[in-house]
Amino acid sequence: MKNNNIKIWIGLLDTRHWDFIATGNTENECRINMEKAWAVHCERCGIAENWHEFEDGLQCHEIKVGQVLRDGYIILGELI
Repeated sequence: MKNNNIKIWIGLLDTRHWDFIATGNTENECRINMEKAWAVHCERCGIAENWHEFEDGLQCHEIKVGQVLRDGYIILGELI
């Protein structure tokens, strides 16, 4: 039997060149994970850390396993 009560936070960030997805048990954890990943990205690309320029573009959504969102709204699956 599937457990469709498992919730997770998904963070989406699209830039001109890259698409990022982060997860977390809370919205704050999701945001922190994205910020940490951004620092790794900057280091690997050899650019100065500039999270402050992109953090406004991070969209975080709490969803249950099995749900699908369209533009941040549940289109498939039961409401939380």
